[in-house]
Amino acid sequence: MEKALGKSSLLSLEECLRLILDGEAGAGELGLRTLIQANPQDLNAWGHLAYLLFSQKRYREAAECYRTCHRISPALIDAVLYEVDCMEKLGNRHQAFQLLRGIQPIPSGYEIPVRDRLSRIEPWGHYLASRLRKRSKLISQRLREWGFIRGLLREIGLLPFSFRAIRDSGMRGFLRYLSRGFLEESVYRYPVPPCDLCGSSFFRGVFFIDSRKIIRCCRCGLERVERVPPGGQDIASGFYEREEVIADMVADWQDPIIIRHRMGWLEILFDVAGLRLQSEKSRIFEFGCGSGEFLAHLREQGFEVAGMDGSARLVERAQQVFHLPVDKCCLADLPKPKEACDVALAFHILEHLDSPSLLFKHARKILKQDGCLFIEIPVPDLCRLPVELKTHGSHGYGSSEHVHFLTLPLLERYFLSHGFQVIARYEYLAGDLPAGGMLGRLCPE
Repeated sequence: MEKALGKSSLLSLEECLRLILDGEAGAGELGLRTLIQANPQDLNAWGHLAYLLFSQKRYREAAECYRTCHRISPALIDAVLYEVDCMEKLGNRHQAFQLLRGIQPIPSGYEIPVRDRLSRIEPWGHYLASRLRKRSKLISQRLREWGFIRGLLREIGLLPFSFRAIRDSGMRGFLRYLSRGFLEESVYRYPVPPCDLCGSSFFRGVFFIDSRKIIRCCRCGLERVERVPPGGQDIASGFYEREEVIADMVADWQDPIIIRHRMGWLEILFDVAGLRLQSEKSRIFEFGCGSGEFLAHLREQGFEVAGMDGSARLVERAQQVFHLPVDKCCLADLPKPKEACDVALAFHILEHLDSPSLLFKHARKILKQDGCLFIEIPVPDLCRLPVELKTHGSHGYGSSEHVHFLTLPLLERYFLSHGFQVIARYEYLAGDLPAGGMLGRLCPE
């Protein structure tokens, strides 16, 4: 490092960056400052110095560097956005908000970054006033509906039980929930059912995100979206009928890695339990089979297969492409199969259901007396995680299609309460958050 410091006046930008990458951040910083001293208009040196300072949590110095970058190049909107991030880290939300408001007009391609930052730092009073002005006509219409007034009064009455949720979501998150949930999507029209696991009607709010309020059962700890359309959000919204969604999902389901992952855990859990997965004419049923890629793989392995899914488009693909015996129906209307099954599967289905208990009840109906039920779901305890993980788009509250949020202990309670003996389980890290599964065997009545 001493050698590098002695030669700092001779370092190029590339050499400075190499020092930083090699762990000599001090020498690299000195080299960058020397370049800036030699050429105060060196935009690249200013930008790399700002990034280095930000990564070291020296936000005030980083903000000054980004401000200089913008002064050198007024068209460099990224410099303003990063200065906003510095101000937010320093707790100066008002200055950050003023910086964002100064980006007018917003250049093409920057709408989402600007909007995301505004959603975090816009003062809730300003947010409330602007939304009231924009939605005054809609508010006057809603005030004529008794359901809206009753739902709003109920929400106000529950505020003492929602302080933690408002703290974690922010006042803007709470106000956004009222705006989108009550004014735009009229969620107050949907009932608040008792806890699907223990039957309790006592909940506390834990998070507000978009039009959804996440609640936690005070008795068993099960978390769910408070109000959802009958049948679940994805069915009501037609999410799995959309062409772009189907294309993405099919690409994932066709991935050999996904198929090996599912088959691997299935075989491992049966081995751990001391059971034999495959025997002559073993029959497997899959809940929420999608377009049938995994069922087709199981059939190639010698199993007899069947399944169901709530999406007409996905069932059509399963029938036409793989010629699978798959029914298009919701769980409540699932017909009893002609033959009982040895194994029932549900990969990432339970969290989408407004009543997970229905899956277990139907599994009991379709399985043989000693049949097995295999379930995989996301299993993070979101209530204990930092906000950036709570709002995770796939396994957190940020997933607009998930209704319930479970952990492995809660999943075990579901198995036990519906007459299954848990014989094996597993957990793995899926990106930033854990997922896991469980194998249960039907107990003799």
